[in-house]
Amino acid sequence: MGNVAARVIRADGSLFARAFACKYAGKDRFKPNRSHSKIWKCICTGSRILGKQSFWMVGDGSKISTLEDAWLGELPLCKWPTFINIFWKIKASPRSLMLIWRAMNNLLPTNDWLYDHRLRTDPNCPWGCNQPEDIYHLLGNCRFISRIRATLSRMNFNFHSSKKLST
Repeated sequence: MGNVAARVIRADGSLFARAFACKYAGKDRFKPNRSHSKIWKCICTGSRILGKQSFWMVGDGSKISTLEDAWLGELPLCKWPTFINIFWKIKASPRSLMLIWRAMNNLLPTNDWLYDHRLRTDPNCPWGCNQPEDIYHLLGNCRFISRIRATLSRMNFNFHSSKKLST
């Protein structure tokens, strides 16, 4: 479909390109709406793929959309340091990193998460807290977990306070 989109973009004079350009071309030339045909939607998809792989001369800048056009920086995007790259380089066990990653992205199967995914009928904490059991509740606000943490602390298990997490 990229080739077909290129023919429409170039307006090569073929009957096909002229017909589709007349019917669908407007201010937002390659943005289909629900009423457009499936063929035109495929052509629009092809034009987006083609647009990601092509460049044009800037000229006077009147045809540049600062919000939608791709801009090239000095560094490729894959080489920019990101939080994800830094996070996975932390020297900790993979199991701990995965737990933290899942907690940060709200992917732990808490009752609240299971309720949102219609796998449970009650989102509240099963230990009588009368609050939704989400990650913040488990790591900082649950009375039952706090008692377990206090008991383990008396047995010389050291835990860092999770009060900072509940803010």
